[in-house]
Amino acid sequence: MARRTSTTIHSLPEELLLEAIRVVISPERPLGDLVHLSSVCRRWKTILFGASSLWSSISGLEGLHVIRQAIRLSKNAPLDITYNSTLVKRTSGTSLAAFLHELSTTIHRWRSLEIFSKDLYAMLEALNTTPAPNLTTLRLNGRSHSFDPEQPDLLFGGYTGLPSLKHFSATMMTIAPQQVSGLKSLSLTQLVLTSADLVCEILLDSPELEVLHIDLPDARGSPKVAGELPRSPFIELPLLREITMVEVPTAFGRFFWSAVNVPGLLKLSVGGP
Repeated sequence: MARRTSTTIHSLPEELLLEAIRVVISPERPLGDLVHLSSVCRRWKTILFGASSLWSSISGLEGLHVIRQAIRLSKNAPLDITYNSTLVKRTSGTSLAAFLHELSTTIHRWRSLEIFSKDLYAMLEALNTTPAPNLTTLRLNGRSHSFDPEQPDLLFGGYTGLPSLKHFSATMMTIAPQQVSGLKSLSLTQLVLTSADLVCEILLDSPELEVLHIDLPDARGSPKVAGELPRSPFIELPLLREITMVEVPTAFGRFFWSAVNVPGLLKLSVGGP
């Protein structure tokens, strides 16, 4: 008679166990789950504490003690950082200032940073620090009350250009064009804008742009865009495949299409006035 064998999760090879853990941990609070799982047994603790990439997704929903542990266990792995002030208020999460202060020593490892905060100025103050040289994705959602294009919302101490930045998204804030260049995707939603030249400056410095989303409401607090034809050079964007324009004033649309050439455009979505 053939001998019956059984396989339990404790006998899984290390690689399969790690894959199973990646599937079951919460996407919102993965670190807390990892801490709990590491207490299952000594083998699990050894494996989890040795898997630096598992600890590289850090959320403001976690407590400071867990964040500190993740910073240590992630070693030199690139970090993906998220903070949503609305969700944090519903939990025992960390304040934005304390969260980014704790992570400030790892800024050279930041790969992506996504912040949603109704207090834009608190967000900007927390980000008024040294450059993030390896940041590839930056998504910021705030509320700006300043409509002065001469006083844009500066990030990382006003550092000109983030050398590795490829994907940039900004909602309800002003823009400093000199800080975003070389992009592959750009999303500007409810942008505080007084001149279409500002958008053109970004596009001029992003010749490899592939995806563009623009929402420029002229009836929700933002100044209307000037309607002059572009004084800037003609902009060639041969790799741009997808454009979405939501609530774009006619003047800006006329400005944009007279200044930009997109020979490879595959998808165009237009909404609003």
